[in-house]
Amino acid sequence: MNLQRTLVFDPDACLRQDVQVALSNHLGLEFDRAQSIEQWHASFATKQPDLVVLDVELPNLSGFELLRQMRSQHWSGPVIFLGSAPIEDLEQTHDIRIDFVRTPIDANELLWRIFKLMRDFDSQPVNKILVPMIQELRNDTSGRLDAELISKTFGITMADIARCIGRTPQAIHKTPDAQSIQSGLFHFERIASGITRATGSVKSLRSWLNTPNPHFDKTCPVEFLQKGKLELLADIVEDALLGQPR
Repeated sequence: MNLQRTLVFDPDACLRQDVQVALSNHLGLEFDRAQSIEQWHASFATKQPDLVVLDVELPNLSGFELLRQMRSQHWSGPVIFLGSAPIEDLEQTHDIRIDFVRTPIDANELLWRIFKLMRDFDSQPVNKILVPMIQELRNDTSGRLDAELISKTFGITMADIARCIGRTPQAIHKTPDAQSIQSGLFHFERIASGITRATGSVKSLRSWLNTPNPHFDKTCPVEFLQKGKLELLADIVEDALLGQPR
């Protein structure tokens, strides 16, 4: 699925500008925003969105009622509901085209939910995302990068991860998917994304890390991680993929 146009019905402005910027940068999404039912119907009729983001509680009707109206017009795209608490009706739908994000919105979680909708709705690998996301590294609930999952996937210790991102092992053990460590953990995803693009599978990551490599003076890439040179390793991986070895 190649999502391009997103229609947001968000009268309470839950989807902040910074969240929209994050989604635009990662997914290349264009946003149309409606703050009244009249604006909504006009936009929906003329622009046929690829993705819809709806507040659960809307003026004079529910998000579910609006979804029923859309389905009656033969629109079958994916929907993200926004709300302050889990929705019992949503849990009973078992519809892979629908997901829920709690407000206030975390951009990482919303990005992850959209990624999963794209993947599950198509039943095909998601390869249209501008900044690839690696499922094995992300907490399935929060959508954030998770140090414990990175440790498992890379075959390195939590102490190695802590050294790479300048934190104590105790801190990342306590909250391995904390918002405050996402920027540091992102370089692990850059590496995993690069290896996945080169080999077709993240499963080859451990083998690659522990094999002497000509790009690293015939040393094993894992040694860079153990020395805390995470960002340098990510840069070298991406340069190699672009045909610009250092």
